Amino acid sequence: ETAGDFSIGPVGFGHKYQLYTVMPSTGEGAAAVIAPTVDTLLISNKLAIENSIVQNSSNVPVMIVKLQATANSVELQKIKMDMIGDGIPSDLKNIKIWRNPLSLQPADINSGFPNFLPAVYNSSTNLMNTGTENFDPNTRQVEISFVTPLAISTVPEHLFIAFEVKEDALVGKHVGMSIPNTSYFTIKIPDERTFGNGFISFSTGTNPFKSEITEIPSKVNL
Repeated sequence: ETAGDFSIGPVGFGHKYQLYTVMPSTGEGAAAVIAPTVDTLLISNKLAIENSIVQNSSNVPVMIVKLQATANSVELQKIKMDMIGDGIPSDLKNIKIWRNPLSLQPADINSGFPNFLPAVYNSSTNLMNTGTENFDPNTRQVEISFVTPLAISTVPEHLFIAFEVKEDALVGKHVGMSIPNTSYFTIKIPDERTFGNGFISFSTGTNPFKSEITEIPSKVNL
């Protein structure tokens, strides 16, 4: 073999290789490449968004995402999301991803989904990102990078996605989010990811009447 017989990847990661000549005359055995173990991240979800959302609301439940490795572990680093609906990106702010604490895991952890409870987001230790990210006004997308990458094992992990609605959000408009394909989940190479294991729908827009912004009640002092 010559150097031209080999290529390594991914491109741009700076990996190098060195040719090694096996010498049977000195008792050396045949060389073999040690290949990394490739695990797969199973991704499923449950919608949590309500039919209506009041202006000036915080920690509005949007979606619960269940993650589980087929073997060993998979490292999740980022999640990207699209804003959907006829609302505008400036209606929303502070997209957050919370990790469900072990104390609130469902009894049937492999098939059930936990409830989106205040106990989840009342503790900053459960917050996976900075919590200040917003949808881009042009692309209507946001990419959430975890402060600390999440190592996901064969035991399911549940993440809660939430956002805040601004006080001046347009009344009567609909807002929601979508994760259309697995490339929106950034994981550590060389592992893979796939939708499955209870996959329902990764869009809150399956019902056009969901997530309508309603006016915050006015308070009048007499």
